[in-house]
Amino acid sequence: MSDRVEVVTQADLDRVLKAGNYPILIGDGWFQIAGSAHVLARGSAHVEALGNAHVEARESAHVEARESAHVLAWGSAHVLARGSAHVLARGSAHVEALGNAHVEALGSAHVEARESAHVEARGSAHVEA
Repeated sequence: MSDRVEVVTQADLDRVLKAGNYPILIGDGWFQIAGSAHVLARGSAHVEALGNAHVEARESAHVEARESAHVLAWGSAHVLARGSAHVLARGSAHVEALGNAHVEALGSAHVEARESAHVEARGSAHVEA
């Protein structure tokens, strides 16, 4: 099993991914991940996820997901999903979905869907289409 390592800069993130460890993005840094990378974003971290990257966003993290990226958003995380990105939003997460993005919203999540985005809402989730 890989170690969980907290990172605060893109250079730290690149080093941790190269070592095969699981990065936890903290602070208010800006990060970019691509390929099949998996990360956890916490605090006020900003993440741009490309390719098949996977991001778990908690607290006030912000994620911009493109291409086929996957995002699991908790708490008050904010996600902008473009292309064919897939988002599972829980708690009070906020998602803006564009293009062919797919969003599953649970709890009190808030989703704004544009273009041909697809949304599945359960619980008290709020959707604007």
